[in-house]
Amino acid sequence: MPRDLFNPNTADFAQFDPETRRLLRATVDWFESRGKSRLLDDDRARVWPSEFLDFVKKERLFATFLTPAAEAGGDPNKRWDTARNAMLSQIFGFYGMTYWYIWQVTILGLGPIWQSDNTVAKQKAAAQLEAGEIFAFGLSEKEHGADVYSTDMIVDPQPDGGYTATGGKYYIGNGNLASMVSVFGRRSDKPIIDSAAAMRGKPTQEDYEGYLFFVADSQHEAYKLRKNVVNSQIYVAAFELENYPVAEEDILHRGEDAFHAAMNTVNVGKFNLGFGAIGACEHSFYEAIDHAENRILFGHRVTEFPQVRALITDSYARIAAMKLYSARAVDYMRSASPEDRRYLLFNAIEKMSVTRQGQRVIEDLADVIAARGFENDMYFPVAMTAMFGLPRLEGTVHVNMALSLKFMANYMFHPADAGLAAMRSLPGVAVAPTVATRAAAGALSWTSRKLTPRLGSIVKPLGAELACAAYEPVPTRHDAADDEFLFRQGPSSGLGRIRFADWRPVFESFRDVPNVAVFLEQVLALQALLAVAAPTPSQQKDVDFLFAFGELVHGGALRAAGTGAGGDRGHRPRGHRPDLRRLRPRLLHERPCPAQQADRHRGPATPGTRPGAPPHLRQGPLRACAGQGARTGRDLRDEGLTRHASTSARRTGERPGDARAGAGSGRQVGAVGARTMDADGDRSRAVGLHGDDTSTCR
Repeated sequence: MPRDLFNPNTADFAQFDPETRRLLRATVDWFESRGKSRLLDDDRARVWPSEFLDFVKKERLFATFLTPAAEAGGDPNKRWDTARNAMLSQIFGFYGMTYWYIWQVTILGLGPIWQSDNTVAKQKAAAQLEAGEIFAFGLSEKEHGADVYSTDMIVDPQPDGGYTATGGKYYIGNGNLASMVSVFGRRSDKPIIDSAAAMRGKPTQEDYEGYLFFVADSQHEAYKLRKNVVNSQIYVAAFELENYPVAEEDILHRGEDAFHAAMNTVNVGKFNLGFGAIGACEHSFYEAIDHAENRILFGHRVTEFPQVRALITDSYARIAAMKLYSARAVDYMRSASPEDRRYLLFNAIEKMSVTRQGQRVIEDLADVIAARGFENDMYFPVAMTAMFGLPRLEGTVHVNMALSLKFMANYMFHPADAGLAAMRSLPGVAVAPTVATRAAAGALSWTSRKLTPRLGSIVKPLGAELACAAYEPVPTRHDAADDEFLFRQGPSSGLGRIRFADWRPVFESFRDVPNVAVFLEQVLALQALLAVAAPTPSQQKDVDFLFAFGELVHGGALRAAGTGAGGDRGHRPRGHRPDLRRLRPRLLHERPCPAQQADRHRGPATPGTRPGAPPHLRQGPLRACAGQGARTGRDLRDEGLTRHASTSARRTGERPGDARAGAGSGRQVGAVGARTMDADGDRSRAVGLHGDDTSTCR
């Protein structure tokens, strides 16, 4: 399980095949050999990373990781493997978002090519990767943004055959040096789709006929590079094509297929954002805890202050949750097929929620690292810039929220929940007391789950629905396989037909854990609400309502995918019940350090202790647990944070290893969620790893 933070000194990537391990290790060693100072100097000076690209070419890194097996020319190490691509994204995020960005937009640029039937273009792309070249994705325009219907990239048919393209693209990463730029445009002799009308009804095939994807070379004389639109080490280009010659062999997609290629490319590319966020958060975590442990204020290390301990522990838990969810989402991406498209939901949440949680981690760590985080020898400013950008790339949070809400009904209601539909016909249900509504929902749900499977053998439509929601368990996927389905995803429509396995058994099997029981109660209440009062047509048009409502739904999807992903129990033997302690951040340590032993005899509370706290709630010093002398952030992660949490757990009467163990600040961190106690002690709020308070329980 990916509980531990990435450690460059110890990472062996044992889950991968030998060549993948070698390349990942070589990448880490290249960054470590350059050193943090050099990386930061290059970032500030906006030095184009040509030496990094020399390394990529020498090691055939992009060629090995980004060439599908079908285009590998028999090379057994070349394949599109989402698991190892995600790991490389995390490494790049750890060392600098410049390197992650070059990799990311190369992936986007390759998407339309690998999805194409154009054999010539695919062979050329494979050869260019082997030569160490990078790629770009020419979709966005300054005046139209994501409104691709309105593209002003005009492709004119020529009398003697072929075409010329004229128009501009904006915000195109790698647009300065990409050997192949996948460009979206439209023919001048075909009608343009009115984007406003397209929002009201699907265009016809004839409407789509004039749109196309073609490839362009950034070094061609008709390709005019105008400027870098950002003040950064990366190059985000504004370019124009002026009568750029487009031959038939340059065309990748025509008509509606061009739109599907664009959407499916984003489906593949946006998945990497969460892993880049994880890497950035891990590096920032090390810097924050290293600074706090070695800074003395008022005679105490900053790590002794209870509010700092809470921020550090919460940040660790969030990072661990980001990694757990992301690791499971990889399995769904790799196991996707025309029959199992659940990855589209988990992909949207990966992009949207993992990056937003990363932003929350950086905000919390900023309160730990304080002014030190702005100094010019720190990675932290790089992470701050990145984490305010990642949630807004490849579709904003709102766009991905709206996308994932398309799955809400099928995710929340399994066919076995059919009996809940009767809730709406019960007299007075809309004004009934909450207790009565929940009781009715529980009774109908129980009855429905007992009877529906039997009725499915008689009522054919119901049986078909049950069959659509039945899937083989999705295993953990670190095998050396080619994820070829990602380049034959097909039409981007039909989301409402995707069914999900039943999410309830996953949570019910762990309901003896208090946090899980509270969360399950909340989700069942949400399910009853949806059964009684589904969003009205006007509410479905209210963006604020949908955004708030989506947070509730996504909290459930995030937790379900992290523990069993989409309701299935994952790859584990029948009857096996994994220890929840293994699913949560490894914050608890069985063996007390000498400072913890001495703390049992500690005298009156020291400054930094909560006023009036009884002896068993006093805060002990972290520095003695961390060993003698100054420690690096990596050492502190292993020796300081874990032992601090163990000390806190012991003093609050919790057993080391208990899933409910505290963090020494009145906050309990659990495997699936956390509960915080208000100051008056009479009300608790369920807080999940998704990060936002979901409801209030009295």
